[in-house]
Amino acid sequence: MITEYFAKYCSYYLSRYSVSKKKFEHILKKKITKDFLQKKIDKEKYKFYLREVENVIEHYKKAGLFNETRLIDLKVENMVDKGYSAKKIYYVLTKNFFPKELIELKISKLKNLEEQLIQNYLKKLGILRKLESHLEFKKENFDKILKKLIQQGFSIQTSLNFLKKYGFNKEF
Repeated sequence: MITEYFAKYCSYYLSRYSVSKKKFEHILKKKITKDFLQKKIDKEKYKFYLREVENVIEHYKKAGLFNETRLIDLKVENMVDKGYSAKKIYYVLTKNFFPKELIELKISKLKNLEEQLIQNYLKKLGILRKLESHLEFKKENFDKILKKLIQQGFSIQTSLNFLKKYGFNKEF
């Protein structure tokens, strides 16, 4: 059985967000620390609640709220649609405390989709339509597009190869 302190907050948080088990543990510890620093709870309760976090995680795990493979699939699919690079997807998944093995498995599958990710990113920016209509581009446009791709986390070589398909040459 979990305490009322955790029951209210966990119900609220888990009804709004889907998180990994580690991320949820991190959030609970952050909440306890914040409440302690704001003097909402005393030192004894602070220590008690920190020890209680493991029981709370186990309670919600038994309830089936931490399906990390399904959650990581949804997050990766969403980020691929947005045109995130494999590097950026790796960073976001790491930040969300997913298991390293699961992250690396998903990223290894994305390495073959690098051009698809670039297409999705340029489509989101509205640049892809212009490239496909074969409008005359200048060196400045090439540099801007290349810079955006590199800032997004795509490799230089993959970005150059992608732009060559649309008639850009490395030499202007």
